[in-house]
Amino acid sequence: MLFPPVGTIIPERFHWLLDNSFCDFDKGEYVGYEIYDPDIEDISDDRITVDPPYYIYATIVEKIQAETDTEFAIYSIDVGEEEPIQATVTRLYKFTSRELVLINSDNLDIQTVLRDIRRILMRAWRHSDESERRRVLERLLVRWHPDKNLHNVEQSTEITQHIQNYVERLNRGLSLDDESVPDDETDGTSRSQHSRSYEQFYSNVYSTGRNHARYSEEQRSNRRYYNDNSFHTSARDEPNPSPGQAERWLKQLTIKSNVH
Repeated sequence: MLFPPVGTIIPERFHWLLDNSFCDFDKGEYVGYEIYDPDIEDISDDRITVDPPYYIYATIVEKIQAETDTEFAIYSIDVGEEEPIQATVTRLYKFTSRELVLINSDNLDIQTVLRDIRRILMRAWRHSDESERRRVLERLLVRWHPDKNLHNVEQSTEITQHIQNYVERLNRGLSLDDESVPDDETDGTSRSQHSRSYEQFYSNVYSTGRNHARYSEEQRSNRRYYNDNSFHTSARDEPNPSPGQAERWLKQLTIKSNVH
């Protein structure tokens, strides 16, 4: 697969190729790097998403801080500047194959999936700020969005419902330990004020999942793109649709001493 130079904007029509699973990365590997996500950076209750997230192509330089949990490691990455910058895994994405890989719902162990999700959420809520919490949550919800899992709609719907219930429990100060999470987590209690503030966030994230599914279907039905070995290289010729996003990018890259 051919890629454009690092620092090139990833067009919105390619965002569905970003794998929302949390992964380890290899030196020299091409990745997507999140510059700005309005659902993360602007957390006002009444904000409705207008601009899509903003990603660029980057390459992995090295892992500079390993964590017990892969989801919270830190890498040095090349984004086309004079010096590499630091990025947490929550901002880094592998590129998925354009080949559709179906997971047989009969082989999906939901309890194992949910146990892993609880571990990730508990780690985020204990050690991360609000932006990182939402970044982790967004990736989980997009990963299991039913529109992106048409072969597994019932199970994916169940998983996303559990995720929201887990967040509600965490925001109420309750545990997600295996022994304390009831089988039926919709216990009828009122939601916390903090969780109500997530309503617009959930709506925007679900829209993101639907858009990914739509672009995925469009690309798979377009045989020219599907068979074109230079699929990603076409990104270099696309204009930046949002000057405001580019301005945010330039400002962010000036803060190289901080972990992004």
